Amino acid sequence: MMKMYGIDVPLKTQGWINNALANIFYDVENDEYSYTYYSSSKNSEVFGKYLSVLISKIKEKYGIINIASW
Repeated sequence: MMKMYGIDVPLKTQGWINNALANIFYDVENDEYSYTYYSSSKNSEVFGKYLSVLISKIKEKYGIINIASW
């Protein structure tokens, strides 16, 4: 999806996504997106930044606005 939305992700982070990323989810209580990764890996220090960009581009494409920010 990163490529589909024109987001350039470094090779190291691409490898982390392919091998460690387990799930991306929306936390309704905190109104935020988060992710989980396999315990056999360590957390990525930069994936969160790319996830935020991806979510913004998807929301922009589909005209989704955040009502909580009104």
